[in-house]
Formats: sequence, structure tokens, C-alpha cells
Amino acid sequence: MSFITFDTLQYAKALEAKGFTTEQAEALAEQTLMKQDIAQINADLRVLKWGIGLVVGIAVTVAIKHLFGL
Repeated sequence: MSFITFDTLQYAKALEAKGFTTEQAEALAEQTLMKQDIAQINADLRVLKWGIGLVVGIAVTVAIKHLFGL
């Protein structure tokens, strides 16, 4: 699992330099950070879903071989 670092202070300062108020810049920086967290969680869940599918597939294959003596 990889992590992406995001410097919210630098981002907020860049927004302020473009004309945003301090409050607006801080709110946007926080919102952007939350979106990155959600994207990371979604990626982790996708990997978990594939892993569970693989384990279930192997379990079903072993059960069928055992039941039918293949």
C-alpha cells in the first residue's frame, strides 16, 4: 500500500497568492486532503475485494474436487 503526501499548508498559501482568503484557502486544502483519503480507501477496498474473490474461488475449487473426488 502506498501513501501520497499532500502539503496542505503549501497548497493553502498558493491559493492565498491567487487571491483566495485565508479561510477559503484552508477550507479547500482540507477538502482536497479528505478527497485523497477517500481515494486511498477506495483503492484499498478494491484490492481487498479481489483478494476475497480469489480466496473464495480457491475454496470452491477445493470443495468441488473433494466432493467429486477429482
